[in-house]
Amino acid sequence: METQFARGGMRDPRAGEMSFREWHDRWWNARIVEPHTLRGDASNIKNHVMPYWADWEMRAITRMDVQSWIRTLVEKGRGPLRSNGLTT
Repeated sequence: METQFARGGMRDPRAGEMSFREWHDRWWNARIVEPHTLRGDASNIKNHVMPYWADWEMRAITRMDVQSWIRTLVEKGRGPLRSNGLTT
């Protein structure tokens, strides 16, 4: 079981109970990126991601939730667009 867990085959069943904010803090501290990237990401996360997702449990977030959130940002002129007008 320890080998499966180490390889990513098993997950802590309690991990999904973690809030997005808790997950983000762990992820943020593990990132290795250029300072410029870090500053830009910090701004986007603070202004767009955290206001919506911070208190959600990780296990509650679905692909459809994320797509709906992105669509809302795009409709407000804040989301990513490709040249064909579709979200990324």
